Amino acid sequence: MSGFFALFTYFQLQHLPRTITVTTYVPVARLDGGEAELVYGSTLFRALRSLIDRANRSVLIAVTLINPYTPVKLVHNPVKEILEALCRARRRGVVVRVLLDQETARNAVEVINELTSCGVDVRIWMWPPRMYSGVVVVDGRYVVLTPSTWSVTSLEANEGMALVISSTRLAHAVESWFYSVWSSLHVCRAR
Repeated sequence: MSGFFALFTYFQLQHLPRTITVTTYVPVARLDGGEAELVYGSTLFRALRSLIDRANRSVLIAVTLINPYTPVKLVHNPVKEILEALCRARRRGVVVRVLLDQETARNAVEVINELTSCGVDVRIWMWPPRMYSGVVVVDGRYVVLTPSTWSVTSLEANEGMALVISSTRLAHAVESWFYSVWSSLHVCRAR
């Protein structure tokens, strides 16, 4: 297994007049003794909410789309509950930053307004190619590789899968990627 490397992040930003390519490899066999757990179906939502509710320092999220909307009224809406957990974390003093793809910016303005109105920092990925990721880093220790779209069906109804990894080394690699992108984007404000 030691020769097996996972391509952790690869993205290419085309920003005239130059092209920036960043590739980070993290050896899977040497993730500092971390543990991993596969979660799926409704346990995916519960794992995300639990990590956010237990966060002490930071929650960083990069996801393509957050869609809490459904054609019918639900008693239990996992996406709304995740948004509420993010706001609770922010009120506890946790740094909460959310990086969204331009698709959410166009189709879910209410989500952005809800997050920014409770103090969550939100920025939008506006370049081609599109960001097609789903990753959460909590307290520089936990990394959750999630579906790229957070909707009621992906977090609850369907068998969406996520990998929850406890590894400070991997968390540091994801945080480095996150902040390299974050620092070049504009801040969203509540309207």
